[in-house]
Amino acid sequence: MQFTFSKTAPPKTGALVIPVFAADGAGTRVAAALGPGGADAAAQVERAAEAVEFEGNRGEAVEIAAPTGLKNSRILVIGAGEPADFGPLEAEALGGQLVARLAKTRDGAAALWVDSLADGLASGDGVTLAEAGARAALGARLRGYRFDAYRTTLKPKDRSALQKVTLVGADASGMRAAFQPLAALASGVEMTRDLVSEPANVLHPVEFAARCQTLSDLGVKVETLGEKRMEKLGMGALRA
Repeated sequence: MQFTFSKTAPPKTGALVIPVFAADGAGTRVAAALGPGGADAAAQVERAAEAVEFEGNRGEAVEIAAPTGLKNSRILVIGAGEPADFGPLEAEALGGQLVARLAKTRDGAAALWVDSLADGLASGDGVTLAEAGARAALGARLRGYRFDAYRTTLKPKDRSALQKVTLVGADASGMRAAFQPLAALASGVEMTRDLVSEPANVLHPVEFAARCQTLSDLGVKVETLGEKRMEKLGMGALRA
């Protein structure tokens, strides 16, 4: 999955994802994101939000497919809860919920309008907008992980079509910078998941050591012990 950061207006194609704090109205935030041309879509979202009693609480969502007057494939509004309770983990949960709800759709791209959180975050002492966007990207990447190495009969419709997520916000450069160390963390998590998902007849000790040796490309010192070295260190039980 590819992640990009943009400070321009939300894309006019693909899925548009808008996080909403509990004190904000779903239609109001959608209207702010889309501008004058999105009035009909905002009204459509507001009606749908009222129908499902969407209040912006964590875990809540309202979705509109083929919104009126727009070329976007869908609008997904996700509840962010109370601004005072919003931190890094809540931002990651937003990204995870985005992927969970869009993975089975045919949308190849989605845009998360991070600036929708700006007013709520500015009123508290929690995460910055840049950190919120970066953490949302981390949550989306971790939620999008799949180990399909041996699923040779998996049909295309059962694979995630979501390949690109754009984080849209005024501080796009700040989000990009904050995501760099988190992307490295995600790579480590994904490697670990790959290792623990492999069957024992594939990931035997020799193969495990070989894969760990690839970490030397990142500057990590990896030492592989042979039988003689293990015997010298008194590792008899492990050798047995």
